[in-house]
Amino acid sequence: MKVRLRDARRSREVMSLAQFMDEFAPDEAAAEAWFVARCWSDGVRSAHCDSARVAERANRRPMPYWCRDCRRYFYVKTNSVMHRSPLGCRIWAAAIYQILTSLKGVASTKLARDLGITQKSAWHLGHRIRAAFAVGDDRLLMGPVEIDETYIGGKAKSRHASQRDGKRGVDDKWPVVGIRDRATGHVHAEAVDDTKKDEVQGYLAENV
Repeated sequence: MKVRLRDARRSREVMSLAQFMDEFAPDEAAAEAWFVARCWSDGVRSAHCDSARVAERANRRPMPYWCRDCRRYFYVKTNSVMHRSPLGCRIWAAAIYQILTSLKGVASTKLARDLGITQKSAWHLGHRIRAAFAVGDDRLLMGPVEIDETYIGGKAKSRHASQRDGKRGVDDKWPVVGIRDRATGHVHAEAVDDTKKDEVQGYLAENV
């Protein structure tokens, strides 16, 4: 879904939330089936030991799948970004859509209103999704790329004494370098020691 939505955004043809829900998650069962198909494209495997010797329970209690090797029950949410979440798969699908298609991010208050959940639940859900997108996101950018720098943080005098040491950028702030791939829109950003030529070129060599 991540790739498809990015392709749609690039062509300015992002489907609406209603279209997305009609196609991918018209009800809870369809949303669960959609996640299952993408988590286990070659057949359901144990979320605990990765065994393929899995039985599906007819009554789906206490969980729909049971591993014959580790003898444990599991669900599509088990050991995933949705682990132990009381929210349904349909809510998670809608939240992923909202976060992926928002150009400037989604506030937890708006996410809560759109999904009909509490602000606290929306806040935790949003953080889990963003953290999942960041894991393993170490692909090299193919270029051409754009690179720029900025400086993050307040003045040193406003910080705790234990945080005032170290190299700083303009106005005692941390320098951050970002690289954007023009073709895909993918961005790498990282705090660096300084923005001198050798430091920036080294960062480019690692990511492009």
